[in-house]
Amino acid sequence: MKQMEINNTLFDKLPEENSVYRHFKGEYYKIVGLGIQIETRTIDVIYKTLTPQKSANHWLRDAEMFLSLADKEKYQDADQEERFRCVDRHIACARHALGLDKDGHRRTYRGLIYFHSWRNFYDAGGNDIEIMEDLAKWGFAGKNSSGTYYITRDGRLWLTKVCDDVDVIRGVNG
Repeated sequence: MKQMEINNTLFDKLPEENSVYRHFKGEYYKIVGLGIQIETRTIDVIYKTLTPQKSANHWLRDAEMFLSLADKEKYQDADQEERFRCVDRHIACARHALGLDKDGHRRTYRGLIYFHSWRNFYDAGGNDIEIMEDLAKWGFAGKNSSGTYYITRDGRLWLTKVCDDVDVIRGVNG
């Protein structure tokens, strides 16, 4: 039996089950798992679309291709270098800005006010600034005149698409 060779660099970068990734064209996908092609002995990433109107719900792509860079010559308007980019930290940051804990519950009375308010401000600090800038670039966050970020209505709608606890977030009307 032929022994499978695994590239250690690739192995360390493999996506984890249930992580959410953004494709360079702007669609979002959730990782279902990993598989091995029997004939080629390559690792494949199995993922599903978070946009229900797509023709196929589940997709399969070679892990090397999944983790590759976007073709900037062919797609000059791509706003990210990676073909797929993990956005789990973006989701966590947006949820925090809305006062939600990891289970989708509102943490505090202040969180409750933010959750129902157009002005759900979050003072981004440290590494979160880069994440909030990404969210702003994608239209999911804004920045007020004092430099404080907030999650926009589109950002709240985005969270309903990428989070499992949709019912909790769906109550946001903006």
